[in-house]
Amino acid sequence: MSDGTSSSTNSKVRVFFVCPEEYKAQFASSHCLLAVSVGQIKHEGRSLFSTITKINKSFGKCSIMLADTLQRYNIKCNDPALSWPEIHNLSKQAGDEWIIRNSNALKQLTIPHEIVRWDDWLSHPDYYACRQLIDTLYNENEAFSMSVFQTIQELALRLDKKNIRLNCLSLFKYSLEYVKEECAVQLLMAKAGYDFLLYPGAYNQAMGNIYHLLIKSEKLCKFNWIDLKIKH
Repeated sequence: MSDGTSSSTNSKVRVFFVCPEEYKAQFASSHCLLAVSVGQIKHEGRSLFSTITKINKSFGKCSIMLADTLQRYNIKCNDPALSWPEIHNLSKQAGDEWIIRNSNALKQLTIPHEIVRWDDWLSHPDYYACRQLIDTLYNENEAFSMSVFQTIQELALRLDKKNIRLNCLSLFKYSLEYVKEECAVQLLMAKAGYDFLLYPGAYNQAMGNIYHLLIKSEKLCKFNWIDLKIKH
């Protein structure tokens, strides 16, 4: 499989940042966070190589956030017989394999950079407080709880279109934990000093709700979302 390092192959992939021009004027002196979902095609091979090439030319510093152990809820939903330690090891191993598989693309980063793993967020001293806040919002804020439900519903519909049949109760239970954890970590990311969050895909409604409710409205920081478009 090609790693996308040849110029002729790489020329077939185009990467665009969709955001206000005022954001782009800040790129050169800013720190971006590239969010990676392990297993997604847009985070592999030629697409990743082209994304990194674009980041090199645009930003002053880059952190790659590997959402590997977040996937343990998906693994549990698909194989409930597995224990949580087994699931954690499997999801972490998938992250290790992603780094090895995409090492050639990662080596192309010429600006200051680092890789942040999902476990780094879960072991953060402020994670518990952020998670408690998300749990409270889910129980007390109707708009947020509805956005979580809609996020899970959209997931169920996507799985149904792919003819993937899962136990409804298990799907809701583990998807709920997935979404809550994702939202709690988003708060940590916003407080960590990153200027821009890059992601090649749509953010779910629950994350969007938290972004506007707790991050932008409260002027928590300059943390801004950038829509990363990858075209072949």
